[in-house]
Amino acid sequence: MWRGDCGCCVGRRVSGRLCVPKLHAICEDYRAAASIDLEHDRADQTARITAPLLAIWGAQSVVGDLYNVKATWQEKANDVTGVALRCGHAIPEEAPAELTAHLLEFLDG
Repeated sequence: MWRGDCGCCVGRRVSGRLCVPKLHAICEDYRAAASIDLEHDRADQTARITAPLLAIWGAQSVVGDLYNVKATWQEKANDVTGVALRCGHAIPEEAPAELTAHLLEFLDG
């Protein structure tokens, strides 16, 4: 799964898998999703994203099981491309080549 390959991780691994700064960042992301992100969502609930948007999710993840991801983003954006990759939640670790190919295709488009 996750590997602490960055230079900041030396000597600071948690359970041998994730470094403390990365773990902190993940926790902060989840904290924000349950607090300030909700305020931001309310403030711009009528706004639409006008830039092209690429949504990528793991087909075998909870997100892939519970949501129609592309349809959800189409409610907020004008130009949505969406793809489910054959992986779970940790897309960069589980499907790096497939993810890179989709990102490059989208960015080159």
